[in-house]
Order: sequence, then C-alpha cells, then structure tokens
Amino acid sequence: MLDVVLESLLDTLKLLPVLLLVYILISYLTHHKEEPYKYLTKKGKKFGPLIGSFLGIIPQCGFSVVMADLFSKRAITLGTLFSVFLATSDEAIPILLTYPSLYDKLFIILFVKLLIGIIFGYLIDFILIMLEKNKKLKIITNENILNLHSNIKTINVEHTHETHCLCSSHNKNSDHEDSCCSDNIFMDAIIHTLKITSFIFIVNLVLNIIIYYVGMENFISFVSINKFLQPLVTSLIGLIPNCVASVFLIELYMAGGITLAATIAGLSIGSGVGIIILFKNNKNIIQNIIIVVSLYIISVLVGLLLTPILG
Repeated sequence: MLDVVLESLLDTLKLLPVLLLVYILISYLTHHKEEPYKYLTKKGKKFGPLIGSFLGIIPQCGFSVVMADLFSKRAITLGTLFSVFLATSDEAIPILLTYPSLYDKLFIILFVKLLIGIIFGYLIDFILIMLEKNKKLKIITNENILNLHSNIKTINVEHTHETHCLCSSHNKNSDHEDSCCSDNIFMDAIIHTLKITSFIFIVNLVLNIIIYYVGMENFISFVSINKFLQPLVTSLIGLIPNCVASVFLIELYMAGGITLAATIAGLSIGSGVGIIILFKNNKNIIQNIIIVVSLYIISVLVGLLLTPILG
C-alpha cells in the first residue's frame, strides 16, 4: 500500500512544474480590471455565442461564473450563457497540457467544445427569437410574465458597482478593488496549482488503490460499460459543481476507463461553480432547472454523436 501512495505522489509531483507555468499564464490572461465581456452586453450581443465560446475554452471556470451572474441580470442572451457553459473545460486542459503525448486529444477536445458552444449558442438564440416572434414561449418570473429572450435589458456593466475578477474569489465589490487578486497573479497561480495538484493526487490515489485491489484489467472492464451508455454517466459526473469532476474525468480517460467521446460529454456540462452562481443569482428556479436539464441533454447527445467517430 505504501508503494501505491508513493507512486500516486510521484505521478502527481511530476505535473507540478508544468501546472504552475500554465496557471501563471492563465492568471496573466484572465485577471482583468476591465471586463473582457463588456462587448457582449451591448450591440455586440449578436456575437455573444461566438465570443462566449472562445472565452469558455480558456481553462478555468471564472468566465462561466461571470456569465451566470450577467445572465441573471439579463445582460447577455441565453445562447451566450450556453456557449460559455458548453465550452468550459475547467481543469481538464491544464492537466492534458502536462502530457505532450496527448496533445492531439487536447486539440480535439478544444475544437469540439468550441464548435459545440458556437453551434448550440446560436441555435438556442435563434429558436428563442422564432418563438418570441410567434409569442409562444413565456415564463413566469417574480414580477410578471416575461419572454426568455425578448425582454432582456442591456445593463451597462461599466456603471455597476461590481468589478469582476476571474480568480478564486470571482467577484469583488468596487470598494475592495485594490485587494482584487488581479494584483496577485503569481500568488493566485501558486494557490490554484497547489489546490488542483491536491485534487489530482486524491484522484490518482483512489484510482491506484482500486486498481491495486481489483486489478487493472478488472477495473477497466468495470468502468468501461457500453461505450454508448458512457456519455449518460460522464455527463452526470460533469454536473458536480466543482473542478474535481473535470479532474476525475480526465484521469479516468487517461486510465483507459472511458472513451474520448464520453470524456467530451462530461466536460461539456462541467462549468465548475458556474451552475451554483446561476441558482444563487437567478431567482427563476424553473428556468435554472430547464437550463441544467438542457445542458445534460446536449452533452449526452454530443457524446452519442461523437462515439462512432472518436470511439
């Protein structure tokens, strides 16, 4: 058993330098006092799903958190919210970056998730516009009956009293702008690296203990259910509102337990803590449930469609 623990620890420590470099780069790119999403809240809404998808593939869940908050204020379209959620991969990308032999799979994941975000984001906005024109789709809010899309009011983010910071604290009030983590890029990167490294170690340890007692062949045979059923299971795992879900999925894929298609399905619904912020800030619970169910259906559908192609 001691050998299992040491093996898990050594496998995890090998990733530490690369992960630190990756998170330093991510921190530099994503710690902004000027909000990079302000173009989505004005006339640029028509580009929302496109821009949202590109923001989503940046490997962290900060953008999904911000977008959930903006959607609750009706500052972005529903399609833009979906595009960010579907494109977000949380911590899977940094982990894959530490394995050069898997770069081809990394590019496939990024390309597919970018494409999924753009397609379904625009599709959802298009459907809502059509339904809106026919006055067939309405939902009940706390105030009155509103369309999901027609009565979205543009909020000038520049004049709100919040400054969004895409790090672990996510949102800061303007009164505390000086303490925002955008001024602590290296420290935030170190903390994030240590946090994700601990998750990786725990997942590796659990998997190695299971393999130690069960055996690799038996373990793979157990988790490798019918490949067409895997997207249903991985999408449920991806619903866990924590980065440990993406860590577990990618580690399980590298262990040979699930297919690439099932991995993409699980990562497509995994938006980190974005869903928590959606339920916290958007008071329309029915709408939130519909969004989550729709995300699950889309993720499973994508996984099933990709299974014959990617295996």
